[in-house]
Amino acid sequence: MNCPMLDIDFLACEYDTGRPVCIIEYKHADAMPVDLDHASYRALRLLADRAGISFLIARYDSLWSFEITPGNPAAEEWFTSGERLTELQFVTRLYAMRGRELPEGLEVRLNDVIAEVKHAA
Repeated sequence: MNCPMLDIDFLACEYDTGRPVCIIEYKHADAMPVDLDHASYRALRLLADRAGISFLIARYDSLWSFEITPGNPAAEEWFTSGERLTELQFVTRLYAMRGRELPEGLEVRLNDVIAEVKHAA
């Protein structure tokens, strides 16, 4: 069946004072591998590019550690493909994208451990 629409797992728009900063597609670590040439990702990349913001895919696990796939050049300024980050590192980077520092006291509430990621076949 030809159905040209996005199959979104958990799409988020990071913003600062109402201004978009980044589009993130969150996917569980057990989800199918990311194919940036898939039409869904091409559509999200185009939206982000037109807005002049980053687009990335963040695969997460049960400990809230992340494997990052930048989806456009703007995201590549902040993230490296296959980069593994703790929740603390990831959230700190998202704040940096906004030109802000992590609020005081938040770091103790975020995970700072990277779990073993197992991808679906």
